[in-house]
Amino acid sequence: PRPDATTHEHDARPARCTTHVALCHAMADELPPPPTISELLASLRSSSPDDREFAVVVLSELVAAAYGDDGAAVGAAVRASAGVPVLSWLMTTDPSPEIRLQALQVLGNLCSDAVDARSAETKALLLRAGAEHALVAALQRDLDDEMLVLACATLQNLCHEPEWVRAILRHGAPRRLEAIVEEATARAAAA
Repeated sequence: PRPDATTHEHDARPARCTTHVALCHAMADELPPPPTISELLASLRSSSPDDREFAVVVLSELVAAAYGDDGAAVGAAVRASAGVPVLSWLMTTDPSPEIRLQALQVLGNLCSDAVDARSAETKALLLRAGAEHALVAALQRDLDDEMLVLACATLQNLCHEPEWVRAILRHGAPRRLEAIVEEATARAAAA
């Protein structure tokens, strides 16, 4: 190529980029602000499955990306908005497997000290909501692997609290966990 042609193309790029950036900023100004945690939790109570799924997926992504002060703020906001019992209810009763899975993921992450230094408060609320029944029952059902992994990970996070250890012992979780390990070992040996 000729030097003047290359220079011409190069000179045109900044003008296109500047126009593109200006267009992106204009479009961003027109976008609604992202929903707040309170708005997401309100949508979890909706009769619309689409609203519930949107809200729980956004909340799940938000919690999965939050650590330290951000995680503590998200955990506090969920607790302050009575979100723990709602998420527990969704995890147990929502007809959509995706919503149940995402609700369990949110709860599992909020019960992690790595996400929220005050996760003990979430764990206590979850126990008050009777979630031990649902979590142990999740181990009893034939679940897909992702749901089973999340249920086990959530129980692992919860078992840092003595009250949770007693609760899952009362509901027979160790027997089911042993059976899960035996099944996985047998599958691995057969492969």
